[in-house]
Amino acid sequence: MDAKKYFERELGKPTFGRSLRAWRRGEELSQEQLAKKAGLTKAAISRFENGHDFPSSETLEALAKACKADSGLWVVYIVSEMAEKKGFYGIEVRRKKAVG
Repeated sequence: MDAKKYFERELGKPTFGRSLRAWRRGEELSQEQLAKKAGLTKAAISRFENGHDFPSSETLEALAKACKADSGLWVVYIVSEMAEKKGFYGIEVRRKKAVG
């Protein structure tokens, strides 16, 4: 089973908020600790994890650095979620693989 199918089976549809929470917990950080590392408030982390808000690109990079995560995957989740919130369903967003 691939990681995406496992994620969906275990946690539901992949979203930025669920992924952020998983990375934060994987790094054994509380919301407050992550907020401090990323220069944010605990309330902002909560809003992101609960799907009530999305980070700016600068904030996304700060979160990725604090969680030791790949921000590119989060961009895919965010774009997909934003499209669905605007009524565009069935759109598949993928990262372009780096050439090298």
